[in-house]
Amino acid sequence: MLSGENSKLTVFGASEFKNGLAVSSGSLSTGQGGVFGGNVYATGRITANAGGVRVANGSILVKNLNEDKDYDPVVSPGTLGTLGVANETIGWRFRPFFDMVIDRVFWTAGSTFDPDNPFHIGIWDDEADEPIFQTTITDENITIDEKWYWKDVETPILYAFRNYWIAGLLPSSNTFYTGGTPEWDPAVVQDVVMGRGYGNGPVLTKPFSPLTNVFGPVTFRCWAMNNTMEVKSDGSLRARNLMLTNNYYCIRGRSAHDPRC
Repeated sequence: MLSGENSKLTVFGASEFKNGLAVSSGSLSTGQGGVFGGNVYATGRITANAGGVRVANGSILVKNLNEDKDYDPVVSPGTLGTLGVANETIGWRFRPFFDMVIDRVFWTAGSTFDPDNPFHIGIWDDEADEPIFQTTITDENITIDEKWYWKDVETPILYAFRNYWIAGLLPSSNTFYTGGTPEWDPAVVQDVVMGRGYGNGPVLTKPFSPLTNVFGPVTFRCWAMNNTMEVKSDGSLRARNLMLTNNYYCIRGRSAHDPRC
C-alpha cells in the first residue's frame, strides 16, 4: 500500500520500484519491509525499517539543495526588440551541467504586461511534449536593475546532461530579447538552442524549431543539488553522514556485527 501526503511517501509492506522512483521533496519511508530499487531519487531522506534498503539495479540516491550559492545561466540575453507575433511560445533549450532545481523564473520587463492576461512560462524535458513545470508571472516583482519580472518557484529536479526547454507564451506582439548575441555560462548550461513552439495557438506549446539570435522572454535562477547518500546494486554505500540503528554492516567481507558478511 502506498500513501502520500505533504510531500511524503509511506510504504507499508514490501516496496519494489522496477522502473525507478523520484521523490522531489520530503521523504521516503517504509513502515514494514524494505526499499527496493531500480533507480530511486529522493530529496529529503529514506527511512527503512524491517527489511532495510536493497538495490536490484541502478542506485538509490538521496540529494539535497546546496543553498550556499545560486546560479544564473545567462551572461547576456542579447538585445531587446519588438517581434510581431501572437500566441507563440518562444524560448531556449539547455543542458544542465549539474543536477539542479530552478527556484526563480524571470520574464523580461521590456515586455508590456496585460493584467488580464499574465505571462505563461513552461519547462519541458526534451523527451516529452507535456511540460514538467508551468506557472504564470505578473509584474508584481521586478529586479533592482528593472530588467526582469520575477517569481519564486520550486521545480522538479533537472538532471545533468539531459536536454530541457524553458519558454514563454507571447499572447500578442511584444518586446523581448530578439537580437544581438546571447551568451551563456558554460559551467551552468551547455548546448543552448533557441526555438519557437510547435504551432500557433493561445496555449503554451513546447518549442522545437531553431530561431537565430531570438533568446525569448524568459530565464531562470537555480540551485545545485548535492549527493548526500548513494546505495548501489554492487553493495557499495557512499554517505556524508551515516547512522545505522538495529542493523549490521560489512567491511570488505567481514563484520563485527553479523556473521552473514
